[in-house]
Amino acid sequence: MLADLLPIAAEGGLLGIVAGVFGLLHRSAVRAYKEQTADWRESCRLERAAHEETRRQLMHVLAPLRTSAEGAS
Repeated sequence: MLADLLPIAAEGGLLGIVAGVFGLLHRSAVRAYKEQTADWRESCRLERAAHEETRRQLMHVLAPLRTSAEGAS
């Protein structure tokens, strides 16, 4: 990491070092944000699948009640 900053420091001095550090921090923040959004998408997908499974089971349980209610009408 320090070896990556040496050419920048030689050309631009302190300003180059500061810009290089901010560049590294920016790339790190972008990477963390992308990982976080990927985690959120996966969590959302799993929650939606669980919801659909629960709904499917509920409809399976309630189906006999629906048919008996329709027959009573």
